[in-house]
Amino acid sequence: PTPMAKKKRNTGEDEDKPFKLPKFDVEKFLKRERRNIRATFWSVVFGVLMAFICFGFWVLMGPENTLRWPLVLLVAIVDAIFLRSIFNWRRIDITDFVRKNWFSSYTIYLFTWLIVFIVLVNPPVFDDESP
Repeated sequence: PTPMAKKKRNTGEDEDKPFKLPKFDVEKFLKRERRNIRATFWSVVFGVLMAFICFGFWVLMGPENTLRWPLVLLVAIVDAIFLRSIFNWRRIDITDFVRKNWFSSYTIYLFTWLIVFIVLVNPPVFDDESP
């Protein structure tokens, strides 16, 4: 039989070293937070704009079109690729954007679009039901 793994005993070497806090770079922190705020702002603005455009498509398709909900949802999802162009247009530095940043930008855009679009297609803003 093979011997069981032995527990490594703590010799106390790690306990003698004092913990040092890393230097906090205020300028780098502020620059990153300003970039994130601008990205969030433009994601919301783009979501509201796309909700109004999709609302126009919704009205033009009419109540007899059974595919209008999937079609406007598809337009909203496909148009999310323009967020990168909007960030470049507004000179937002996306060189160090990681997956978390992109996920939050797309999520903010889609939820903003969804909320504004639902408000626009329901009464009292719009009512396409026959009396």
